[in-house]
Amino acid sequence: MTDLITFAESQLAAVHVRHSGQFAHVDGELAAGESIRLMRLHQGGSVTTWGFALCLATPGV
Repeated sequence: MTDLITFAESQLAAVHVRHSGQFAHVDGELAAGESIRLMRLHQGGSVTTWGFALCLATPGV
């Protein structure tokens, strides 16, 4: 598991968060400059209620 985390960290150059209404979209920027969607957070009406969705790793989805 540690090897996988080290590999992922070496490939990720930056993390970008953008807000749209009750959603926060988190994208990763790879060292080569490519941007990939990582996850989406949704505020469920209160400060303590959040939804979490991972994005698929399939290209073009």
